[in-house]
Amino acid sequence: MLGTPLDLNGKSYQIIEILQPGLKFLSPPLDLYLPLGLFASSTVQRSDHQDMQALGLLKPGITLTQALTSLDAIMQRLALSDPGPEDNHRSYGAYLTDETTSEIRRTLFVLLAAAGLVLGLAERASPYPLSVPQP
Repeated sequence: MLGTPLDLNGKSYQIIEILQPGLKFLSPPLDLYLPLGLFASSTVQRSDHQDMQALGLLKPGITLTQALTSLDAIMQRLALSDPGPEDNHRSYGAYLTDETTSEIRRTLFVLLAAAGLVLGLAERASPYPLSVPQP
């Protein structure tokens, strides 16, 4: 499926990634993502938007902090070259896994700790050691 063309409204797009089912990165959940550049228009006023959400892939070896620092610098240069109603250009970024698992992360850590506690208690109470002796 990856790399195959997909025709939408008479235009051909190449499939570059397939996301896991149920992904809720943007609200409301979307069926597909298309590059913004395909629809950008010079007639859109900068003041006509509240904010923008984007999904991106970091280059190998680049950290999220480095990417955000670079993005903030770009946003500040744009604000200087084309002043608008916005006076505080800032970016926010997070790993997709953090965004999609943040609601259950605490529960998973509690379950992990509980499993460790149960195994520790079982080892103490058992007459047979749970660890495998080394030869």
